[in-house]
Amino acid sequence: MMKSINFVSEYSDVPFEIDLFNDNEYVKNLLNLDYDADYIDIGVSYCKVEWEFTIETREWGVKTLSAYATNVSLELNCEWYDEDDNDYEKQLDIDLSDWEINSNTDEGFNDNVSVRNVEFNFEEKTINVEF
Repeated sequence: MMKSINFVSEYSDVPFEIDLFNDNEYVKNLLNLDYDADYIDIGVSYCKVEWEFTIETREWGVKTLSAYATNVSLELNCEWYDEDDNDYEKQLDIDLSDWEINSNTDEGFNDNVSVRNVEFNFEEKTINVEF
């Protein structure tokens, strides 16, 4: 018998680590600036992970415990300066619909099961969610 429970972990509510890889060029393309910004400060303003926890049981006990992400949302806060030193800020809602989501429980479950870390690779368009 299998029993599944759905959860939502939001970065603002539940503290978990977020890592961004290869994000600079991706964000520059999204901003579509008509000048070359030397540096763009990119931070996470919002992240939501929808996930499912599944318990598979047999008459003799628990066979399998698993957790996997089903959907991820990401919003970035970007700050930069133009060539005249004017300061700009913009929120970007990242479209993750064609990204691959991987779930990782390699370290096993400790005293609790929750999202521990989310890695976004903007070059490979992959999301790795660690429980």
